[in-house]
Amino acid sequence: MKKNNAGITLVSLVITIIVLIILASISVYSGISTIRSAKLTKFTTELKVMQQKVNELYDSYANNKTVMVNGIEYVGKGQVATETELEKRGIQEIGKMPESIFDAGKLDEIFSSEGSGITDKTGYRYYDIETIQALGLENMEYEFFVNVEKRSIISVQGFKEDGKIYYTLNQVPNGVYNVEYNKIDGNLSFEITSEVKNGQGKIHIMNIRYDQYVNKWQVRYRLKVDGGEEENSWYTTEEFTGNEFIIDVPIENLLKDYEIQVIHGDEIVSEVKVAHVLQVGDYINYDPTNGGAITTTYTSPQGTYHSDQAAAIADTNQNMTEGNGYANQTFSVSANTNGWRVLGIDKNTDEILLISADIVQTIDNSNFYLRGQTGYEWGIKELNDICEIYGKGNGASGARSVDADDINNITGYNPKTAQCYDGEIHEYGNEVTYIKNASNISYQDTLNNKSGTYGNSSTIFRYYDKQNDIWKSLTTGESKQLESTIYYYYPNTLTTSESGEEVGILTDSVEHEMLFSRTSDGQDYWLASLCTYTGSGSVYFGLRNVYIGNVGNDNYLFNSYGGTYSTNYGVRPVVSLKSNINIIRKAGTAEEPHEIQ
Repeated sequence: MKKNNAGITLVSLVITIIVLIILASISVYSGISTIRSAKLTKFTTELKVMQQKVNELYDSYANNKTVMVNGIEYVGKGQVATETELEKRGIQEIGKMPESIFDAGKLDEIFSSEGSGITDKTGYRYYDIETIQALGLENMEYEFFVNVEKRSIISVQGFKEDGKIYYTLNQVPNGVYNVEYNKIDGNLSFEITSEVKNGQGKIHIMNIRYDQYVNKWQVRYRLKVDGGEEENSWYTTEEFTGNEFIIDVPIENLLKDYEIQVIHGDEIVSEVKVAHVLQVGDYINYDPTNGGAITTTYTSPQGTYHSDQAAAIADTNQNMTEGNGYANQTFSVSANTNGWRVLGIDKNTDEILLISADIVQTIDNSNFYLRGQTGYEWGIKELNDICEIYGKGNGASGARSVDADDINNITGYNPKTAQCYDGEIHEYGNEVTYIKNASNISYQDTLNNKSGTYGNSSTIFRYYDKQNDIWKSLTTGESKQLESTIYYYYPNTLTTSESGEEVGILTDSVEHEMLFSRTSDGQDYWLASLCTYTGSGSVYFGLRNVYIGNVGNDNYLFNSYGGTYSTNYGVRPVVSLKSNINIIRKAGTAEEPHEIQ
């Protein structure tokens, strides 16, 4: 049977109609979207045109020029009447008072955080279409609130998009960042603040001011690396939050300097400003007492000593019942009120380190004594245990004593490469072998190939065996190799002389003031680091210190032929702040330290 294919079926007709409906809806949607886009473009364009006109008005306002509007003469900031001149209005008075036209509800809707983001109505005037046309602007549909002095404009009608009403250029999606006019030398200015938030450093660039309207700012920055040199490449950020740019700073760079510029293309470039999140020496408002709630004390405990120690001690006056080898000594957090300053960053934990601004002393206001073999063996533990009581305040994870590495990290001193006591038997790193003979003790060093007879008439040779944690005495035929670890230096020259080229920290630097400048006023302090002096007449065992402006050694706690000595210095705790700490940067002075939150 022959089929008839000349017509269309009902099904195909329905499908065709559906397709046409879909295409029509797409076309309508596209048309609506195009119209909305065109309206947004017009709104944005009028904002820009009005902004440019207000920029011109500001120039006349600031430079005492004349503007005619609707037959009225406006001059600069206004002119007081004189015998020869009439009173004239200032350019900031162009327009009408908003309160005379709009009710309070309408103004509160626009001048609010939820509206324009501008809450202060002071100085704003209402520019209606008539006023706008009188300024020479034709075909404008929108009206504005204008503050000439602040160079600020706000749309009266606003533009509604996705349920939100936009009133200013700042608010328009993918819009522009307007800045307040401030005519100063250099034309372009900005401010920098910084903070630590959850262990992350942040540098804020804000209050960008320029003498012309600019569509979009950028911030570029680069890190100053060790040695003061800059990284070759600049990094650029366009992250604009509210009214500021933000640069995220990793923990390892918190104390380093950043060079920062505000730019607009290649044409407008600000001066370079140097910023950092924290600086060595900055004051922090750390309170080890937690507002008086903590009154921890520490008293030197009775030591636990080796069985042969009594036989090795020649000085019977040494106190063996205390860990310091001297006497009972008590410290109390509540008895010591100190400021706290940034010392550095712990490379192992990424925690911020603080050091007490002054030394801490006993409850009797005395320095801490160490004496003899006991003081040498237990000195570091004693110092750290004393300082631990200062590490229980808000934001702290613990505390210890300052040590030589802390100081050397700041000054740049490296004992392995420094030239201290070159050619001497006690040169740093020299390994010296001492041999007990029948009638004397001889020595030989490996670094300078020196040898000789022990200069002391005594044939006694005592030393601390670190490997076995015990004091020993050489017997005839025995030998012992000891390494010299003594050094001292001035922080500015990194040598044993205070005068010379300043290759370390400058004497007028914050670092020098914090660590060295006050030691001449009785602020000398222990460093929790051992040192050994290998001499041709004796070997001395002691702890390092900061003394009268230099890093030194107190090597007179005990010597190899039995001499016992006592010495006292202040104690300086180092507090570690938790990695999630928040520090808000302030002036950084003793009167107004940075805030821990």
